[in-house]
Amino acid sequence: MDDKQKDSAAAKRNRAGGFFALRLAAAAYLAWLGIDLLRSYLAGGSGLSPALAWCFGLAFPLAGLAFGIYSFRRYRREIADGDPAAEKTEE
Repeated sequence: MDDKQKDSAAAKRNRAGGFFALRLAAAAYLAWLGIDLLRSYLAGGSGLSPALAWCFGLAFPLAGLAFGIYSFRRYRREIADGDPAAEKTEE
């Protein structure tokens, strides 16, 4: 394997890591948004109806969890696709 292929593989890993961090931040924000919405409703400071508060208060954290799982699985797939040791070389 030459230096160009190693640099390309390292760039793919770095890019995958950067996108993974951004996706995890978005997943954490979704979860926080739902928890904060439900917490403010329970404290009495929200103008939402109870049904909407509970619906969104549970849907946003679940969406954040699902997006976090998707992000982790995609990160692992991108790392495996860019791993030069896993690729078969033909000589």
